[in-house]
Amino acid sequence: LFSLPRLSTQRPAMARVTPEQLVAELTWARTRPKEVSAILRERLATYKGKEYYPPERNGSCIVTKEGKAVVEEAIAFLEKLPPMGGLGAAPEQALSLAAEDHVADIGFTGVVSHDSSDGTRGADRALRYGRFRMYGECLWYGGSQSGARSIVLDL
Repeated sequence: LFSLPRLSTQRPAMARVTPEQLVAELTWARTRPKEVSAILRERLATYKGKEYYPPERNGSCIVTKEGKAVVEEAIAFLEKLPPMGGLGAAPEQALSLAAEDHVADIGFTGVVSHDSSDGTRGADRALRYGRFRMYGECLWYGGSQSGARSIVLDL
């Protein structure tokens, strides 16, 4: 599911990351897991305990729950993972609509969950717009400085 927050006059401008850029970066991650693990290994140097200092934040940190341990776990997983198929060239419009519903809901209510404020689950949101053999939902809460690759690596 892909949806980016809409620009408003009350928030700083978001980086111009398009759904197509996210699909391209997700395809890269799926088809080149060893490259992803190498970049994550470099990221380990930007952790101090549970604080992550992404270069694009110019010295500001993100306080994580897990710290380096979860990144090391992801690296170990990716090292064993064979390349998978890509996602295509563009997001699935129906899933984008389902994601927009969720962003509108949780952005308004402040809920941090795969479930909507009314208890609706991701599968139910997707079924509003179509039938899918498979789909996935990743929630990302980041800053306006992040590009598409950074977003995918954060996941």
